[in-house]
Amino acid sequence: MTRVLVAWCPDWPVTAVGVDAAVPGAVVVQGQVAACSAAARAEGVRRGQRVRDAQRRCPELVVRERDADAEGRLFETVVAAVAELTPRVEVVRPGLCAIPARGPARFYGGEEALRVLVQDTVVEAGHDCGSGVADGLFAAELAARAGQGGAVVPEGGAAAFLAPYPLAVLDRPELADLLRRLGIKTLGDFAALPSGHVAGRFGTDGALAHRLARGEEPRPLAPVRPAADLSVRGDFDPPAEQAERVVFAAKRLAGELHEGLAAGGLACVRLEVAVGFADGHVLRRLWRHDGLSALAVAERVRWQLSAHEPAGQGGNADDVWGGVTWVELAPDQIVPDEGRQEGLWGRTAVTDRIARAADRIQALLGHQGITRPVLV
Repeated sequence: MTRVLVAWCPDWPVTAVGVDAAVPGAVVVQGQVAACSAAARAEGVRRGQRVRDAQRRCPELVVRERDADAEGRLFETVVAAVAELTPRVEVVRPGLCAIPARGPARFYGGEEALRVLVQDTVVEAGHDCGSGVADGLFAAELAARAGQGGAVVPEGGAAAFLAPYPLAVLDRPELADLLRRLGIKTLGDFAALPSGHVAGRFGTDGALAHRLARGEEPRPLAPVRPAADLSVRGDFDPPAEQAERVVFAAKRLAGELHEGLAAGGLACVRLEVAVGFADGHVLRRLWRHDGLSALAVAERVRWQLSAHEPAGQGGNADDVWGGVTWVELAPDQIVPDEGRQEGLWGRTAVTDRIARAADRIQALLGHQGITRPVLV
């Protein structure tokens, strides 16, 4: 099992739009609260609430529309700070990044010393941070959220650490609701069920969730680095001095990469984006892929470039220091493509898109306008 350190910046969507944690604030998407500050939670505001309901609970609530681009650009400053300690920083999503813990822990004097060092580094960059170390990404994120600032879960102790947590942390509302109706309330209760019975009763997604509850990797076999060179690259002559030119090329390259992987029956779990500059230096970032569209990959390239924009020193915010000479996208981890791209917790991007489309149709036709079967 891989030892993973996670750095988690709480309420990142709220931070990215400039609302202080001490101010009751909420970020909304389509009229619902997507994230809120600690001060707002103290007043009873919760994710998923309609804006009007949240404002009734907290009349002084500061409401902002979500700005995913700002989240990515601002989090690049955090990633850059952590990358000074260890180069292989994986951006799971803006607000959450991960690094392999074993090697750096030996260098910095142990896992607890590394955890504290990463946490202090992010705080010095100007952001609140919790950090955690555990077997696997799922347990490490929960460890980062535990206690005052995070914790280290001993090797082999993920299952015991996870056992008391409620089913809600799996981020599968329908599965959690069904399990609760069957008398299963915690991850420990769920983990105690026989694996074969879980797969037969709850399907592939339920089996993946069961592995997480048991402190195991979401797939029986860990993703591997590709043996062949599957990367795609674009060169710029003369160097691209505008970020938009690089982003446009990255979108095209991402489309080529997706097509190449699909032709080989493969899917990407983690993507490395490398950008070469005219002055010779190279900026590399690891991004959790999870079925990202070509446009989403291009946006991550934009966020990556944002750390090298000369804005504030007389330059244009769309300019790139020294010009970009090349950009390369390389799948860092791949798995066999089973017809869908699994998400971080085993969910699928396709399923999520279908659910969002169904919600929009219901908004037009009424609640009974579209229905779907639910396993009982």
